[in-house]
Amino acid sequence: MSDFLDTFNRIPAPQKALTLMVIMLAIGLLFYATLYSDVSSDIETANGEKTKLLKEETDIRRKVANREEIETELAELRARKLKLEKILPEKAELPKLLQKIYGQAKIVGLNIKKFEPGGEEPQTLYTEIPVAMQLEGTFDEVANFFYYIGRMERIVNVKNISMTRGGGGEFGTGELNVKCQAITYRSGVPEGAKGKKGRKGKRSARGFKKKLTK
Repeated sequence: MSDFLDTFNRIPAPQKALTLMVIMLAIGLLFYATLYSDVSSDIETANGEKTKLLKEETDIRRKVANREEIETELAELRARKLKLEKILPEKAELPKLLQKIYGQAKIVGLNIKKFEPGGEEPQTLYTEIPVAMQLEGTFDEVANFFYYIGRMERIVNVKNISMTRGGGGEFGTGELNVKCQAITYRSGVPEGAKGKKGRKGKRSARGFKKKLTK
């Protein structure tokens, strides 16, 4: 070590300075190669992982938001489907509907002379279910009954209406004899309905008429 120092001391000052600079540069390069480059690489890796995690977090948040939006839309669709099923059900559900119509006619004070459900009549995209009715009552009673029919959730159309005054003559008794047909509907057409028009609904209609006569 002393020999190295003696040799170094004999070197002229400019060469000493150059030698020290070379040594310091070598130490700096060694530091960069062994420490800084590793740290820099770790920083780049960490930044890359951070960017990746932020992207994954954004994707997850977007999926959660989309899921909530989809669930909201599905809930709205289910509610609309339930409402549409009440308006135009897939099944006839005839006894319940007929009981409502028959009961309302009684409530408003009409005398029901005829209440006869018919068979299903398949159309192109839906099926009609007719009910022949003959009613007797005042104008107000008839008007209230038709008003109720028009406000039902399920679609019911009244057509083929004919009215005559009871008792005959120009003025009659003040009561009306009304003949009409109430048509309700259900979605779809029965399989094999072609050539069998009006058959399917007759069994349920007969069952309902038996209830009315009891």
